[in-house]
Amino acid sequence: MNRFRVFIWAFILIPLNSYLVIMGEVFYYPLHTTAVSLFYNALVTLILLLALNAFLLRSFPRLSLSREEILLIYIMICLSTSLCGHDMLQILMTLLGHAHWFANEQNRWAEKFFQYLPGWLIVTQKDVLEGYYCGGFSLLQSVKAFLKPMISWGVFTLILYWTLYYFTALLSDGWIHQERLTFPIAQVPLELTRERDSIFKNKLFLVGCGIAGISDIWHGVHYLLPYFPDLSLKWDLSVYISTLSPPWNAIGWTPLCIYPFAIGLSYFIPTDLAFSCFFFYWLWKLQMVIRNAVGIPPMPGPYQSAQSSGAWIGFGLITIWFGRKYILQQVRKREITNLVNFSIGFCSLIAFGITMGMSLQVASLYFALYLVICISIARMRAELGPPTHDLYAAGPDWIISSFAGSKVLGPQNLVVFSLLYWITRDYRSHPVGHMIEGQKITSQFKEKTTFPLIIPVLFAGMLGFLSAFLTLLYMFEKWGLASKLGNYYGVHMAWEAFNRLDRWLEQPTGPDLASIKHFFYGLAFVSFLSILKKPFPFQPFHPVGYAVAGSWTMSYLWFSVFLSWLVKMFILKYGGLRSYRTCIPFFLGFIVGEYIVCVFWVLFGTLTKAEIYRFFI
Repeated sequence: MNRFRVFIWAFILIPLNSYLVIMGEVFYYPLHTTAVSLFYNALVTLILLLALNAFLLRSFPRLSLSREEILLIYIMICLSTSLCGHDMLQILMTLLGHAHWFANEQNRWAEKFFQYLPGWLIVTQKDVLEGYYCGGFSLLQSVKAFLKPMISWGVFTLILYWTLYYFTALLSDGWIHQERLTFPIAQVPLELTRERDSIFKNKLFLVGCGIAGISDIWHGVHYLLPYFPDLSLKWDLSVYISTLSPPWNAIGWTPLCIYPFAIGLSYFIPTDLAFSCFFFYWLWKLQMVIRNAVGIPPMPGPYQSAQSSGAWIGFGLITIWFGRKYILQQVRKREITNLVNFSIGFCSLIAFGITMGMSLQVASLYFALYLVICISIARMRAELGPPTHDLYAAGPDWIISSFAGSKVLGPQNLVVFSLLYWITRDYRSHPVGHMIEGQKITSQFKEKTTFPLIIPVLFAGMLGFLSAFLTLLYMFEKWGLASKLGNYYGVHMAWEAFNRLDRWLEQPTGPDLASIKHFFYGLAFVSFLSILKKPFPFQPFHPVGYAVAGSWTMSYLWFSVFLSWLVKMFILKYGGLRSYRTCIPFFLGFIVGEYIVCVFWVLFGTLTKAEIYRFFI
């Protein structure tokens, strides 16, 4: 493996991918493409690299890339995309100047919490923020003011990537070689880069690509030319549900959508998880109906997040408990490098939190809970590969404030919670899943190397952070965060964080007993399902399905998952495992076809500055 060549390609492709994703998700056409587990831009980049490599093999063989090099570049693009995608820097960049730009005499933010804001993490100069929020300014005018926050948050990101990598490394060897988990999402790039019997020559693959691609071209043309006929694959059942009599109208908002990529991706996940995703989605709805029927108030938190949070924490704790044997094996063999490096990273995160203003106890608990959620995501991706993992507004900041109360925490801890909102608001594009899949992919390399994966991980994190930070800064300075982007993808996410902070400070509260009750209900139910899996491994109810089914993103995906499960069960029942394997190229084609057309539409919108068809949501 030529390490230098890999980093050169990554250095070229990561900024281009960051720009493409940001343009698609923030500016002209707000997509939600990084809200799903498999990033469209990374997969299409992989396919383009394969096409380019085929040309190089024929014309310039010395410049061609090996399969291992292409897959390593793919992993690095995934890790960098995590930062520029939903829920990460797209939120951080809205937090940097929000407090000082929107403070006024009415909200009294200056006297409430300005003294607790760490100046080295935010921007306070009003003249600089004018360009940032109103637009029409040059990037060079504001780089100096943003330099210190950029460096500070960049260091935090590298510490976070370091810690997450070594945390997953403690368990990955056991998951890969002892439990032999399937890593369904990682199977997609592995199948596409298979050297023998290239999938691109498979007729079923081409048919799948054609069906999905033509469908999205058709929808896109209709979006641009409304008089062009269209066959919609997205419906909102709430139009009909609202006409029902109580308590059935409590079902509420219920999208029903058919996404070819989601059908294709769900084909690779185990049947029990696929069944559980749509079963528990409707179980959540049934809870709403029953509560309405007996006069019980709605469950606390948006999208039932109180129960979902307990479910995620419960699944993460169970994962750590059963994974302890892998850690002990490493200690007995005196292979403690992963444990030592993880400990250094975890202590560094706590130290960073204390430097920001957290107390030692709060910082330790905060990052411990955060890592439990992260290991839960890693296990989900390794064992089951759910199409999304969405936990909205129910991370460690919510858990601690609900259990302890904002009155006990004090303004300093609460301010830091708000500044860290970009890593806890949601977990859809989180890097930890791509780290564990990267370890699975590299374990398949024929060319064994002593080249540690942590180096590409940190390189992708550093370059991905710089690319996303500078791209967003340039865009905001040019067009204005509040003027052109005064919507959900602009200032709204920062308003969520600081309005919550304002409520905490204005009306200090004690423990939220309702949320605590539902948290433990979710934790207990996931624990019960996990225990049930041991004596009854073939029962169809999986705890991960319960954890992810109540989310906003799964609301759009449940029907596609159901269709894929239905087709897969039919194939397995009447054709067996051989037929299942034969059909894999067809469903891969669904993913690739839709993703390629998605990139085409994003490029078209970028060049024409026109709003385009959103293939997802």
